[in-house]
Amino acid sequence: MRKKKVWLSFILVLMIILTAVFVVLFLCISKTRQYTQYLSLGDRYLQEMQYEDAIIAYQNAIQIDEKRASGYLRVSTVYETTGEYDQAGTVLLSGYETARKKDEIQERMVVIYPLVSTEIQIRIEEAVGEEVLNQAADDSVKQPEEQLEESETQEEVRYEALYEDILAEYKAVAESNFDSTALENAQYVNEGVWNFSGQDKYSVYYRYADLAGDGVPELIISVNEKETPEQILDIYTIENGTAVRVINSGGAVGYRELYWICTDHRIKQGSFGGANHEEVTYYRVEENSSSLVQDEQFIYDSGSDPMYTHIDRNGNINGISETEYREVFEENDVDYDAEWNLLHEGNSIHYIE
Repeated sequence: MRKKKVWLSFILVLMIILTAVFVVLFLCISKTRQYTQYLSLGDRYLQEMQYEDAIIAYQNAIQIDEKRASGYLRVSTVYETTGEYDQAGTVLLSGYETARKKDEIQERMVVIYPLVSTEIQIRIEEAVGEEVLNQAADDSVKQPEEQLEESETQEEVRYEALYEDILAEYKAVAESNFDSTALENAQYVNEGVWNFSGQDKYSVYYRYADLAGDGVPELIISVNEKETPEQILDIYTIENGTAVRVINSGGAVGYRELYWICTDHRIKQGSFGGANHEEVTYYRVEENSSSLVQDEQFIYDSGSDPMYTHIDRNGNINGISETEYREVFEENDVDYDAEWNLLHEGNSIHYIE
């Protein structure tokens, strides 16, 4: 009888512990979801230039999780966009004191330091130390080539911060082997990821490339089997200080809708509607915009006459031969070298050995 009571007590304690664990997990998931929802809301407001609403949304995210740097960085981006540099500096100082990852915030404070008032400059000096700021000042008198290189590095740091949540979410869903539950709660991943759901043979890669030639690097994400990262699943760019998807999100992406980056930085899209219809379209990314501009398109439609057509950037339609059409598929215009470098530069979110 005594042993039975001991076992019952043990089971009861175990059930209490398990219940507590599940409650904590539920609260953590709920907290993360709320945080990303507020960030997404703020991103939308920022894109629509509703700056006050964007700040409120980002501040709500900070209240939910004050230890994450992305909320502070986003609020400061709004203030920088509106030219309110002292407010941007104040927010960064608050984040520097509270957030877990301080490097990105420190980098932003160093960049904004010359633009803020003396009062904020003193506070930044006290926070990061004069040595850091003196090093930044020394770097500012480098030779022009060195200055340009350092400037590009600082910009990359800034854009990496804006892409931070997207990469984190892709990492989370990849580590779950694209589990359906994780995908249902995802905010940033392309719906085409569902094509890989529950499978453990896929690696996720990413790299940056300035497709528009405007100095803003686009984030390119590939989900493929081991060592074949040439197929693109998602592309993001920065528009009005916010990460915005460039290509469509949908279940056909990665299956019947394929993307590649060309050597001339155009985006090549192959769409396949079965044996009777397929298209190859070339797009350009507009400067400082997430809009794609169609450069040209090649179409095969067995029910049309002619079956093979070419549409140029001005919308002119001309019939072409089957040979001319097939040459588009075989043309060696995809930037495979860059994609292969992507694999060996270590930019893997989730690499399957």
